[in-house]
Amino acid sequence: AEEERRAKEEKEREEAERKVKDAKHRAEAEQKIEEEYRNLAEQCAKDMEIKDGELLKYNGTQSTIIIPNSVNRLGHSFMLNAVIKSIEVDVGNRHFRSIDGNLYSKDGKTLVRYAAEKNAKSFEIPRGVTRIDPLAFYFCKNLTSIIIPDSVTSIGYDAFCRCHSLTSITILSSVKVIERNAFLGCNRLKII
Repeated sequence: AEEERRAKEEKEREEAERKVKDAKHRAEAEQKIEEEYRNLAEQCAKDMEIKDGELLKYNGTQSTIIIPNSVNRLGHSFMLNAVIKSIEVDVGNRHFRSIDGNLYSKDGKTLVRYAAEKNAKSFEIPRGVTRIDPLAFYFCKNLTSIIIPDSVTSIGYDAFCRCHSLTSITILSSVKVIERNAFLGCNRLKII
């Protein structure tokens, strides 16, 4: 009985030590992730031209960028940037949010910018989005197919401009406005 008690105590002690080690490893991993995020955010901020809350241009080479909380609108030159694989947003930003690495208005109703260098071949716009902003999919060279849900009512100018690989897009009758040149340069596109 004494041996069983000692074995049980030893097992409990080992289990407690393992839990402490696991917690320490988790804390170290979380700290490392936070540090990497801060470093990326600092680097992105250095590579951005921001004036009066407008993100004018991104001059960096990072494939993931973080939109700072000071940004409340995006400039034309930024929208033409086609080297970004993922767009994240600082948690303090009151105007934008990121969903799966793409940029949306804070309320999620406007798809502002799809990360142009994503490797995905197809994309389904989330239900609840009502507007696709101008240049939102500009030069998304990997996309071949896009599905637009029935919540979308308007598509901005040049929204899909230069999406050369795009062959299929589903547009439902809920879309009432398609602005100029929305599909300019989409030479292989068949609208369904």
